[in-house]
Amino acid sequence: MRELLSDWFGPVLDADGRRVKWRTSRPALLLCIAALTLGLATILGAVGAATGVVSGLWWPATFFASVAANIAATARLRRSTQEPT
Repeated sequence: MRELLSDWFGPVLDADGRRVKWRTSRPALLLCIAALTLGLATILGAVGAATGVVSGLWWPATFFASVAANIAATARLRRSTQEPT
């Protein structure tokens, strides 16, 4: 999986232009998936509330949860890439 992602995004270079191994963490990827899922739930909930299909205002909570998961995932990804090998 790492090789596939590395191929998609191209080589990862350090400040000196040398190629470095692409790394990530599973918890960060799970948080990214959770943020995307919550974002989709927000969109569907907002559209459903606007059209009257969904009752209740639960979808703003999914919006804030999505933002929180996105911030946590970003922090974890930064931390995992800054750890020494």
